[in-house]
Amino acid sequence: MLQTDPNERMEFQDRPITPVMTGLLIFSYILIFSIENGLLQPGIHLDGWMMKNCFHLSAIQPDVMQNHDYKGLLAASFTTEFSSFHILQMAFNCYFLWVFGKHVETKLGAARYALLILVGIFVPMFVLYYDCALQQNDTYFVGAPFLLATILGTYMVFPPVPKSRFGKGQTFGKPKNEIFRKGGRPDPLDKYIANPWMFVLVFVVIQSGFHFWITLPKPFFFLTGMPGYDNLIASPILVGVFIGWLVGYLLEQQATAGLKESPMTLLAVKRYHELVDLDVAHDDAIKGTARTLGLPYDKVKQWVAKNKGSMRIK
Repeated sequence: MLQTDPNERMEFQDRPITPVMTGLLIFSYILIFSIENGLLQPGIHLDGWMMKNCFHLSAIQPDVMQNHDYKGLLAASFTTEFSSFHILQMAFNCYFLWVFGKHVETKLGAARYALLILVGIFVPMFVLYYDCALQQNDTYFVGAPFLLATILGTYMVFPPVPKSRFGKGQTFGKPKNEIFRKGGRPDPLDKYIANPWMFVLVFVVIQSGFHFWITLPKPFFFLTGMPGYDNLIASPILVGVFIGWLVGYLLEQQATAGLKESPMTLLAVKRYHELVDLDVAHDDAIKGTARTLGLPYDKVKQWVAKNKGSMRIK
């Protein structure tokens, strides 16, 4: 049986890749934090750097409106997304990017994930631009979590599932270094991902806390605010979450479309990918799948070609 519980969601298989894109994004947070604090080039001060590089409507609007030059807006979108007003903001954004981004990247693959990143950085910023223009909001935005919100939207479509719920008694589908792992041994990560929504709640609380911190009009205990700066605004964050969810939903529909033909299609494609992950050649993997499942070679080849590029269902 493909599923033990008909009401249980299927799990989309992780791709055996190193999350390089997520690592590059984390590096971007660290690099820009180093630049804006003068760690790489002495003489640069945080306030001065943010006033020149972070999103600010009065600085960007004349060029965009009069000259139709969107380069400034695109540049401000990138620097605003990866800037930080404090090392704690940078550290927590890197942490959330690792929690959400690493998971989403292994589900989508590097190419789809790169497209999601571009959309998550620039589309919410255009929404922010028009929202600020409408409300005449004269605020500098620092470390706006629009990209994180977009990745979070996709994360909610493919939440992590404890491995103990899937693959019991199976040999195929495990990473190469786990092929000989005992089936009854529990996965140590299960207790951390048993409730993935906990990370979503923590993300909301932490980002709201930074909003409270940076908008403080006067010192509050050991916290000192930065009047005129902010990290949150509702409309682009909601747009980011919706875009991320929509991308995830469309990819989910594309991946499950083959199930309308026959459950055997899923089983054949799954077995093919398992053999390929074990470094079996493409043609040999098709032959092995056909031989194992007792299916015609041409039929398996057709199913594999049709589902090429789709996300893998476990």
